[in-house]
Order: sequence, then structure tokens, then C-alpha cells
Amino acid sequence: MARFRHNDHQIVVEPVYRRDGLDIKRLQRFDQTALLTEADRWRAWSFRITLSGTRYLSAQGCSYSLAPNTVLWHAPQKEAVKTRWLPGTGSDVIVLTFTAQRWSQFVAEHAGFATRHAALLHGEGSQPLLALQFTAPQLLHVLRQFVMLSQTIQPYELALENACGLLLRLLADMQFGTAPEHQEPERRQRVELAQARMVARLARPPSLIEIAEDLNVSPRQLQRDFRAFTGLTPMRYLNVVRMSEANSLLAETSLPIAQIAALLGYVSQAHFSAAFRQAYHCSPREVRETFQHSDQIST
Repeated sequence: MARFRHNDHQIVVEPVYRRDGLDIKRLQRFDQTALLTEADRWRAWSFRITLSGTRYLSAQGCSYSLAPNTVLWHAPQKEAVKTRWLPGTGSDVIVLTFTAQRWSQFVAEHAGFATRHAALLHGEGSQPLLALQFTAPQLLHVLRQFVMLSQTIQPYELALENACGLLLRLLADMQFGTAPEHQEPERRQRVELAQARMVARLARPPSLIEIAEDLNVSPRQLQRDFRAFTGLTPMRYLNVVRMSEANSLLAETSLPIAQIAALLGYVSQAHFSAAFRQAYHCSPREVRETFQHSDQIST
């Protein structure tokens, strides 16, 4: 992600799918250093899937750290939600927004989802943000295929419908947790600074001990802060950032896979490929070939 640091500030909104009360968009931001905190009233039921980058949300005293490969599910909001970004990086987010009627249809069609999340669904907007969960590899794979299909010159309508239906079923199968507890500003800032240090040096990330010493805190305390604020250990966060960055480099560049592995700090291409397959259920080579095939269809 550090490769965007010296680019001009840019935001790209790309339509993916819009039909029958469901609007799916892709929001890409590059070089977020200059971006100020945004305040927005999220007025509809939505799923927000972070593919890359790290965002910080706050509303009504609760704070959320949205790492790569997370899904935020929320109800219509009465108050504005504030969003900040990890400086000097890019982000890639897919947003699924439902009309009231379409959301009612989604809940009716997925009885298991409604049963598992009855307390959240009937909270009557008392929680600022409903739930945050990490995505399964299969969902990320389906989402990637869906986005690529939408980018073809004349996408097959039936194929789009099938991809959308599969994505919604996978989201409906997820188990979302409750909202996090209030986090002290000092702990939030410490975690954000640690995240910035890790992302700035993906090829040779500092150790937890080094980061803790730099922030004048014990490694154990930093570990606790990280898990409380993100739901991840520092090492898990580093891994998901590396994998999301790898996915972007495979799609957006022609860099050899061995070079991508080296840029992201892996000791060998084999080690990188094994980690990538565990995260996405496919190999880096398969992703590269899929994007190349998509480009050929588009042209």
C-alpha cells in the first residue's frame, strides 16, 4: 500500500451492480494523506466490505478499526458516522446498499440470518454500528469474480444475477458479533501508530518489541490494545494487510510473483504462495491469470 504515498489524491467510484433496490459500488482511494475526516449519515441498511487499506470509524462513543478483509454490517444511522484513513495508503471498499423494501426481502429470504441476528435486527437503531466480522476466503473470491464480471464491456445479465445472488447468500451465512466496547483515545492512538509503522515497512516490518519500545509501552500491553481495538493480534493484522496488498499487486501490475513476495517481506515465493492460498483458497498465479483473462475480454 505504501506505493500510493506520492501519488495525487484520488477517489474513484465504480458501479458494480444496481437493480431491484440493491446498489453495489466500489470505492477506491489513493494517497489518503491529505484526506480529512469524513462525516456521513448512513441512511440505509448496508454491508461495507474492506478489500484493502485500514479505516477508522467512530460514532456515539464507539470506535472501529476496519482492517482488510472485514465486513461491516449496519442499520440506518440517526447520527453522522466519522471515517478516517490510515495516512499514506490506499483503500478499496465494496458497499452494498439496500432500500427498505429490498432489505426486508433479503431478511425474509434468509431465515437463518434473521434468526441468528434477531437482537441486532430489532435494536431499533440503538447501536451506532451493528456488527463487524472477517470475511471467509470464498466470499472474497466470489466478490472478486463479481467485480471483474461487471467490468466487462457487455456483461451477461444472468451471470451478474447469479454472482449477486451467491454473494448475498454468503453474507447471509455470516455470524456477526455485537458492537465493541468504548475504547480509550490513548489506546486507539497507540494501535493506529503501530498499524502505520507496520504498513510503512511491509518488506521488513518492525517486530512487536521494536514497535512497543518506540511507543513506550510493553509488548504485552500493545498486544492487548491491538486485540481490543481490531479483534486481531498484530501478526494477524500484518498478514491480512500483506495478503490484500498482494491481491492488488497481482491485479494492477505485471510484477513477477517472486518480486511481489519479496516486496511484502516473504522469505520465498513458495512461502508467499502458501500464505496466499490459505487466505484466498487459490494461488497467486490463478489470480494473475484470471485478471489477464478479464482484460482480454474487456478489450
